[in-house]
Parts: sequence; C-alpha cells; structure tokens
Amino acid sequence: MSSAASAEPRWLELQGHAVAQAELEAPLTGRRCLLYSVALGLLQRLRDGGGRARETAGLCFLVRTESGLLLVDPAAARLRLPTRLRARLWLGHDPARDARLRSLYQRLGRSRLPAAVAASEQRLEAGDRVLCAGWLEARPHAGGDPRGYRQPPQLPVLLATRLVGSRP
Repeated sequence: MSSAASAEPRWLELQGHAVAQAELEAPLTGRRCLLYSVALGLLQRLRDGGGRARETAGLCFLVRTESGLLLVDPAAARLRLPTRLRARLWLGHDPARDARLRSLYQRLGRSRLPAAVAASEQRLEAGDRVLCAGWLEARPHAGGDPRGYRQPPQLPVLLATRLVGSRP
C-alpha cells in the first residue's frame, strides 16, 4: 500500500482486521487491546457537572486488507467499539482490578472510589474487524539514514476520523 500515499492527503475508507504493533491494558478487565473507552456511572454527589466520567486511549495500529497493511492513527477518531463489559463492580473481590480502578479514578481527577461502580468498557482488540475512514497522508519513517544523507522514506498513514470495530 506504499503507493497509496501521495504528497496531498486524500480521503480513504477501508475495512479489514486490526493488527497490533503494541498494546494497552484496559483499565477494568486488564485485557490487552489497541483502543479502549471506559465510562463510569458515578453517584450524583461524585459527579462533576452531572456527566459521566470517561477515559479513552489508543495506539496506532495496522489494518490488514485484501491489498496489504496500512497504519492507522486513531487519535482524532470518533469511536464505535464493541462493548466487552457492562457491570456493577464491587471493590474488595479482585485486588488487581481494584488497583486499576483506583488508578483510573486518579487519572480522572476523582477524590475517592465508591464501594461499587457501574461501568462499561469498550475495546478494539487485535483480530477484530474494523472499518476506518479518514485522511491518508505520507509521514516520514523513523528508520531513516542516521547520518542524514538521505531523506527518510515516506509511509502512508490513515488519520482516522471515524473508526468502527466489531468482533471477528
């Protein structure tokens, strides 16, 4: 797919299967994933402005299509991911999960963790089907000539604006 990128960005929609370059750990389940979105339903007295607390994180990943592999940057994408967990979580039963929840609450700026948390976790995992839409552009590859004699090769990257995942 290296010929797909040109000097001018162009709109591209593609579907294929997600392939990991690196993985994250989802906060509620500890499962390895490429992207996650976690929503915590908080008691009214813990809410800031009456909204839901949400954390979304993701890494660049590859999409395998019929014509090859393409790097996808999901940083600015609107996500629709498969819900992998929707539950009321009680603290004290799973020390590893409790530690992940405490860490999540700290990252969200919450002062204390309640005894039970209503939560949902959406994830995109390696092997999931994915539909991506966004701008295809060329970016310099990090593995260029260390002496600087030659320009680093340009690699196509899809800057996703929409990303829909589903289980395989």
